[in-house]
Amino acid sequence: QLAPVVLTAQKANDANGLVVRADPKQPIQPVPATDGADYLQSIAGFSSIKNGGTNGDVTFRGMFGSRIKILTDGTENLGACPSRMDAPTSYIQPESFDRITVTKGPQTVQYANTGSAATVIFERQKPKLSEDHHYQGQASALVGSYGRIDQNIEAIVGDEQKYIRLNAGRSESN
Repeated sequence: QLAPVVLTAQKANDANGLVVRADPKQPIQPVPATDGADYLQSIAGFSSIKNGGTNGDVTFRGMFGSRIKILTDGTENLGACPSRMDAPTSYIQPESFDRITVTKGPQTVQYANTGSAATVIFERQKPKLSEDHHYQGQASALVGSYGRIDQNIEAIVGDEQKYIRLNAGRSESN
């Protein structure tokens, strides 16, 4: 008698599964992701190396660091330290973005990533504001064991021509 085999699969989005699109505002786990690496772990091929209570460095199929290009709103995020003490994903609050696009492998040269293991793009869309609707926003809080508290707020004020956006997040744990 053979032991049961458990398979986990992910629906292919584009390019035979090499391009994956995700909505970070939709829950992926019982608790919200604390940083970008925490969210990316839910996508097949990604894992994370913890660098502290709420900080992680993402790996993709065993590769990490400069082999994974992290873009936020079209600009590359390199992190705060070349020794990966503060990884690029530690400054990303997934809830404050509208879409995440992952291109697995060197399938595109649009972002100058020759030899890249993956390209991850965190994007925000322009808000739909009008004369009658000058603001929008969301807030969330999570309280857990060992003194964990996560807070996130996103507020947008403006009109059809201009707007200002405030994103703030705080994570703490004992």
